[in-house]
Amino acid sequence: IGLQVMACSADENVNIVGNNSNIVHKTKDLYAHSISISDKSKLHRILGKKEIIVNSRHSKHVENVSKLLVSARSLDGQIEALENTSCKYNIGLQWHPESFDSSNEDSKNIFGSFIESAIQYKKCK
Repeated sequence: IGLQVMACSADENVNIVGNNSNIVHKTKDLYAHSISISDKSKLHRILGKKEIIVNSRHSKHVENVSKLLVSARSLDGQIEALENTSCKYNIGLQWHPESFDSSNEDSKNIFGSFIESAIQYKKCK
């Protein structure tokens, strides 16, 4: 829901629609499907990868955005990550990195970058 709220707060013309895909986007599986990450995104800089496998628990998704960067999509084209490039750190994810255990490097890198950004923000205040 965080990504969907982020999209709605940034753009009044966002559509949130039900999933209609051959990829299962609502499952309890820990690893559900892969996503492609834009090499122009902060997410790519954080992970150093163009593709990862994520979990998926959503029955709806953001169909379109005009004021945010789409930084990742699933293979069926659904938006999986958004970034507000006018902020130092504002990334919305459609998956749940907190569900992975501590051996998942992608989740560790996402949380580590968030914590580091918060530390830097506090130092500037």
